[in-house]
Amino acid sequence: MRHANRSGFTLFFVVIFLTLLGVFLAVLANTSRNYAGEAVNELLRSNCRQLLASGVAWAGQNRDKIIDAGQGGAFELDVNAFGVRQAACNVLVIKVDNEKVQVEVTASCAKGRLKARRNIKAVIPVGL
Repeated sequence: MRHANRSGFTLFFVVIFLTLLGVFLAVLANTSRNYAGEAVNELLRSNCRQLLASGVAWAGQNRDKIIDAGQGGAFELDVNAFGVRQAACNVLVIKVDNEKVQVEVTASCAKGRLKARRNIKAVIPVGL
């Protein structure tokens, strides 16, 4: 009789252990999914920052094209070299005068349902 109670006691602890293990794994899976989502978001933000920097650099190297396009001119840059499937970078000419050109660079990236979009205004000196 005593032996039967002992095995029931062990079975009870095995069931409790498996229940706690299941709860722990569920919490761990949810946390890792959140970290994976944050990693993708950070990747998209990083890609947008790089696209913005490239757009500003392109505007600095192509001042003549921007001046010829004048205010309201828009350029869509080829971003295939970045290796991001759903990415775009646009340069919009806001203002052109004798000393500087003001542009707005817009970058957007997406991966699945997650999207990132940023824009920046930059002033490019004309006389350099």
